[in-house]
Amino acid sequence: NAIRRALIIEHGESMSIEAQNAFLKILEEPPNDTIIIITSLSTDSLLPTIKSRAQQIKVLPVSLTQSVDFFGDTY
Repeated sequence: NAIRRALIIEHGESMSIEAQNAFLKILEEPPNDTIIIITSLSTDSLLPTIKSRAQQIKVLPVSLTQSVDFFGDTY
């Protein structure tokens, strides 16, 4: 199935327990054509059931030097 929609939830660590429980309902039966991305500075405040249903990908910050090395000095 092709992905037609993306749902991005930023700062997932700031969701209340009630909001996380509601979010779990979406994770239990996600739409087939949708990718769901939740960002969080730390997974410690996310419910274990959310973490168990999600693929965790760590994205580390990139320095300005690394960006210039990769993209070139175009500005």
